[in-house]
Amino acid sequence: MLPAWLSFIIIIGIVLALSKFELGIILTVGAIGFAILAGVDILQMLINVLTNPSILLLIIIMTLLPILGGIMEESGLMIEMIQKMGISKKSSLMMIPALFGLLPVPGGALMSAPIVQQIDSEGDANIKVSINIWFRHMLIIVYPLSSSLLIVSILTDINLYILVLSLIPGLIVMWLIGYITLVKNVSPFLERGERDLRRAFHNVIPILIAPIVDFIGRTFFDFSVPEFFLFIGLIFSIWLALRFG
Repeated sequence: MLPAWLSFIIIIGIVLALSKFELGIILTVGAIGFAILAGVDILQMLINVLTNPSILLLIIIMTLLPILGGIMEESGLMIEMIQKMGISKKSSLMMIPALFGLLPVPGGALMSAPIVQQIDSEGDANIKVSINIWFRHMLIIVYPLSSSLLIVSILTDINLYILVLSLIPGLIVMWLIGYITLVKNVSPFLERGERDLRRAFHNVIPILIAPIVDFIGRTFFDFSVPEFFLFIGLIFSIWLALRFG
């Protein structure tokens, strides 16, 4: 049996070498290979996973998240929300990629790129690309429905919202760096669209309701499978998104 760190390096090398092929298959093979090299009892681990309600619910949640994101995208709720906020050009350039980053769908950066281009059509293309990529990954690091945070919370047994709070300083630093280096010198709008904050808030409710339900459930109810509250919140969020859209 090889040391875990050496097994990890070997598997990462193999995954990188074969990354041009189907990524899902390569990652699965890599995980199995790592388990074999590290001497893990794969059958027992599989049984543990399939009998762990938290992990099973997490799998379902990971399936529901892209569904919510797809509904928000296809229904136009997200774009309308941004339009109705009537905010400045600088705020729009930062907020649009950040909000689209909350949608767990493939190609999210491509979704927000045309809107960033529309907002600042005269700006430097390289700056706009940088803004789109940088701010896209801001809010997601503290969003309770982030798949990364959910998995880390379960693996480390650290409360999800403790993780969120611990990442807020990093979020602030990230925003400051992005603003100073990319957005500060952007020229303002010559005119703004009509503001309708009530409509904007209406459209963002499906994104907010799931973490709110999850937070209330985890805080006020002592339940052995806390992921259940997020599952319920996501079901409600999807229902609202379908109804609003």
